[in-house]
Amino acid sequence: MKYIIVGYGGVELPIIFDEIIDHFDMVKGSVDDVISAGFVKFYPGKTFEVDCYGKSVTLKKQSRGEVDSQIILRQMVKDY
Repeated sequence: MKYIIVGYGGVELPIIFDEIIDHFDMVKGSVDDVISAGFVKFYPGKTFEVDCYGKSVTLKKQSRGEVDSQIILRQMVKDY
């Protein structure tokens, strides 16, 4: 999976989507405040883990690794 972290109203929010879609195409024309982008892997189990890594060539943004992983994990826990 791919992901983008965007700034919205002072909060950092994740967008997660399929690898077939380019990072740029996912946000073009709709988001100005892209903070980071890359790839994400999910490891479900007793303790759900998220691993963010890499970069977006089309957006010229890097993953922030553990910082982005925690944002995605926090959003997932909040939604369930």
